[in-house]
Amino acid sequence: MRLRTLVYALAAGVAAFGLTVVVVVELVIPEVYFSLLVALPVGLVVGTVVAAAVLLLAGEKRTPTQQALAYALGTFGVVLLVVFAALSVVDVLGGVWLAAVVGSALGLVAGVAVFVRHRRERERHGAGGLLE
Repeated sequence: MRLRTLVYALAAGVAAFGLTVVVVVELVIPEVYFSLLVALPVGLVVGTVVAAAVLLLAGEKRTPTQQALAYALGTFGVVLLVVFAALSVVDVLGGVWLAAVVGSALGLVAGVAVFVRHRRERERHGAGGLLE
């Protein structure tokens, strides 16, 4: 297992955890006073599942589509966390919400681009695609 794969799994898991906590808190805050107590365990489960999926799908014995999906999820996580951190520190215009939306959008674009590129490289050259 490569260090890059571990970093991608960690970034994807942390991003999934963060987004899940925010969404669950916003959804249940009108009904549950301590909505964070509901959101943290849910976010922990989702983040762990996403990190495990990246680790499992990035294996050498996986299909090009599965590996491309793993690297796309990892790229999404890395881009979301970097953009979120940068925009939160700078605190431009909309603050944290803008940082989350922009980070998610840029992460989605980067993830799709990595997925497509990795699939094409693997199909063109066989084993040893983009990130091998």
